[in-house]
Formats: sequence, structure tokens, C-alpha cells
Amino acid sequence: MADRPPAPSDGAVARGSRPRARDGGPGASRPVGRDLEQRLLVLMGDVVAGREPREREIDDAFAGLLRGAGLTVVASRQGLRHPSFAELERDLFVRTSRVERVSEWCVNVLEAAGVRCATLKGPALAVQLFGDDVTRPSSDVDVLVPRSELDAALGAFHAAGLRAEARHAAWYERTWHCHAVFDGAPPDRGLPLEIHWSIARPGLMHGRIDGLFDHLIDVECSGRRLPAPDLEWQLLVCAVHAAQHFFAPRPLLDLALVSRGLDESQWGAAADRACALGLGPAVYYATTVSAARLGWRAPAAVEALEGLRPEAWREAIAQRAIARLPVTGVLPRDKLRFVKTVTPVLTTAAPWFVVGLAYQLTDRPRVADAVWRRRLARRQAGIGP
Repeated sequence: MADRPPAPSDGAVARGSRPRARDGGPGASRPVGRDLEQRLLVLMGDVVAGREPREREIDDAFAGLLRGAGLTVVASRQGLRHPSFAELERDLFVRTSRVERVSEWCVNVLEAAGVRCATLKGPALAVQLFGDDVTRPSSDVDVLVPRSELDAALGAFHAAGLRAEARHAAWYERTWHCHAVFDGAPPDRGLPLEIHWSIARPGLMHGRIDGLFDHLIDVECSGRRLPAPDLEWQLLVCAVHAAQHFFAPRPLLDLALVSRGLDESQWGAAADRACALGLGPAVYYATTVSAARLGWRAPAAVEALEGLRPEAWREAIAQRAIARLPVTGVLPRDKLRFVKTVTPVLTTAAPWFVVGLAYQLTDRPRVADAVWRRRLARRQAGIGP
């Protein structure tokens, strides 16, 4: 990776902004809006740059923003202090232990059935990025299997007593979704569990990711062995995750840290793989947005490799959409509708974006349920399959 330019420190004043009092100092004003976002980006930039922690107290507003972004442990590791952080870290330790226990159970069940699998995100990614399974909190368990082995995986879970939440017809779930939700595993019935057969929503990529299962590494999480994609594949996983979540802070931090761990040749191989799957635009935009917001230098492969750099028309639409995205917080309904409409342009290689656009604009649950009811009625009446 190329050297990264220095990012401003926590006390630096952004160009065009008002000077502000240091956190917790006498007479410090309560920062809001863009100032809070700027402080969050500076913190994340410090993490990416590997800067030494600096002890300082922070106010309630910034602590609340960090809680909402899932970055309280990251902040604590960087020296930020707030009365709520200690209890939050204890809760996250308990939750992480639950996630690891269920993840290990899922891996054992699938491997016993001869199904290849990988854990997505979660504690394994936390260890890969931070060397610590608690720093990146998780709220559920995500397990990836090859699409060709999905039936075997579902059969293994059913035999182990798990039942999927059948919200739509099976044919629709397979065609228009990339994961199935189960009601929890025996080690912890209250923890959500998802089994994935793709890393992206339908229409946002083409081809299968079976090659990922030839590039797994075993990550040790509190004594448990969890298989996970290597960093080259994690680049694609994190880029897609960032794009599908509208470039939220934590996915952008994940992507920056993954990219930091790759050299130029590895980055080039990952970019080639992204182009082959039609994920070039997703990698391009997620990487460039992460680099711009967090102050690190994207590798040359992002700009140089054909297939990553989008066409001019796509670039114009994408930049308009990205400019409307908040750094943090929930999108208003009108902006959410607009961004969902242009998401295929942001993430998908033409001509696949047409399918992605149909996926985004269709009222999926209502259409799926209506078609399933019609088929069921016809079958009960004996007038069709």
C-alpha cells in the first residue's frame, strides 16, 4: 500500500469551520451536526493511520454518536473516555461470546454434513482487522455457503432443529434474496442467524463466489476456530457491505483497514476478481468514498484497472447520489428512495444494473406473496403445478 497522507488530529480545525473547544474542557460548547461528524471522521482516520492513542474525555453528544455508529470500543482504544463506555464494553464482551459460540456451532454442523462454509464479518473479521474480537461488535451470526451446496446446508440446519423464517415463497427467496433467516441456534436461541449463498443482493453481481472457499483462513476467536475469507476476498465483502449500507462509517472503516493490509499485487488480484463478478463499481465507489472521508490514499489499482473506473455517465449519477448521503444518521424517506433507485448504478456493472434497478424498485414482499398465493390456489384447485 502507498503511504497515507497525515490526517488532522482530534483538535485540528477543518478548513472553513469554526474553532471549537476541546472535549470536556471548561466552557466547552456542545458540538452538533457537521462538527460531530468531522470529529468522528478524524477519529476513524487516526485508527486507519495507526496513530497512537491520546487520552481525553468526550461529551455526551459525541459519545452518543459513537454508540450509534458501533464505534465505542474503537474510540476507547484510541483513548477517548466516557462514563458509559465501560458498561458498554462489558455488554459487548458478553454479546461477542454469544456470537462466537453460535458461529462455532454452525461451522461444526455444516462441516459434519460436508458443506464448505465461512463466517462473514463478525468476530473473525474483528480479529483480522484489530487483533481483538470485541473491538468490532456484532449483533448476529452470518454464515456463507456455496450456492451449489445450499440445499445440503439447509438440510443440515433443519436436521439440527433450526427452522427458517419463511416470509416468502421458497422460489422467490432463492431468486431474489442472498440469505435466509433462522430462528436461532441451540446454543443461543435469542441470537439471529443468517445463512448466505452470496455476498451481494441479486442483480448487483453476476457469477458465483465458489472460488472464495479456496481462500479461507482459520481465525482463532477466544479459543474457537472460525473459517473466514482471506483479506483479498474480505476486500470484496467489505466493499459490497459498505455500498449496500450507503457508505456508513463502520463499513468504510472496515474497508480501509482491509485495504491497508494488502500490497499492490494483492489489491490488483482482488480488483480483477471484483471485475469478473461485476462488482467493480462497488469496489471503486466504496474505496474512493472511504479514502476521501478517512484521509488515506487508495492504491493505484482503483484508478488504473479497467472495469473499476466507471463510465462518465455513471460517475455523474453516482457523485450526485453520494453527495446526498449523510455521513451518519438515517436517510430521510425522499433521499432513501432516490439513493435506492441509483444503487445499481453505484454498485453494478452494466448491463446488470437493469436487473438491479428492477430489484430495487419492485415492491418485493407484496409481489412475492401475491404470486405465491396464486400458485398455491391453483395447485389446490388442481389446475397447475
